[in-house]
Amino acid sequence: MISDAPVTLSSDKLRELFEKAKEHKVVLIERLTLVYLRAFNQLVWLVHSNLVGNIVSVKCAISQDDFEGGKSFNETVSSALCAVMKLLGKDCLEVNTNAVTDEQGKFVYDMITMKYKNALATIEIGTTVDVEDELVIIGSNGRVTIPNDWWNTGYFEANISGKEFLKRYSFNFEGNGFRYLLQELMIMIRDKRTECTRLFYDESVRIIEILETINRKDNS
Repeated sequence: MISDAPVTLSSDKLRELFEKAKEHKVVLIERLTLVYLRAFNQLVWLVHSNLVGNIVSVKCAISQDDFEGGKSFNETVSSALCAVMKLLGKDCLEVNTNAVTDEQGKFVYDMITMKYKNALATIEIGTTVDVEDELVIIGSNGRVTIPNDWWNTGYFEANISGKEFLKRYSFNFEGNGFRYLLQELMIMIRDKRTECTRLFYDESVRIIEILETINRKDNS
């Protein structure tokens, strides 16, 4: 079973869903295609292998209007939270958010900050305002940048301290990651796994928990 990210579920309901999947041996895979892209997984591996030193900041910007037909706020933020979590982990110490609305009360922009022990993540979400799409990882020894539609990662650039030239890592696979999602699904069926190792159940629950915090603060 392939499901869009269950961002409409509460964290308790999501846990219950995963328990049911295990109990009935249902193969459940979430359609957050970022985690199935080979280029993104290579990026995470290289960054965790000290490509630019210790990570001190992850910054990503994304607009709801970047997707055909548009996406909800929660669907859009889920992609950004997933990227941050894969790079910095689940142990976020503090989440702050401040949504901006227009004169009619319609959401137009939000800046979300997530504090970790030794790093900070910032997420920009826009609707009708101009947000420059990018994902930037700042390390103690350089930075990595994925410009434009980073959620469809095809390549990334590393600017390493002490090296004169920018290094570009390119992974020229066609498509938006859906075929890699299907590939992962087939592997899960072959291995008789119900939990996807690209996005573990506890990571999905943590994303929903952070979304619940963001929504509470924005609506307070």
